[in-house]
Amino acid sequence: MIFVTQKDGTSLALNIDRLERIERNGVDHGRGSNVVLVGGGHLVVEESQETLVERVMASKAAILAKARAMSDSASARVPGAPPLRMVSPPGRVRAVTETDDGP
Repeated sequence: MIFVTQKDGTSLALNIDRLERIERNGVDHGRGSNVVLVGGGHLVVEESQETLVERVMASKAAILAKARAMSDSASARVPGAPPLRMVSPPGRVRAVTETDDGP
């Protein structure tokens, strides 16, 4: 989630997984953006396109960092369940066995 400010000044948390695209709002001479959501909904917000992209990237990076920390933590493991692990990037496929504890 990221926080955005609507044109009326109200703040809301936006689910970044529902974003389809962020368009620069030319009406305000580069200030503000149109956020188009999956399913066709849209919001007009005060933040610039660049600011929103930076916030989305930072949010996704924080999620990945938390997932990595959880996969490295023995206390995060549920007894009897396989340990959490990061998924390999595209193009780098690695076989995983039930007893495999390495990344």
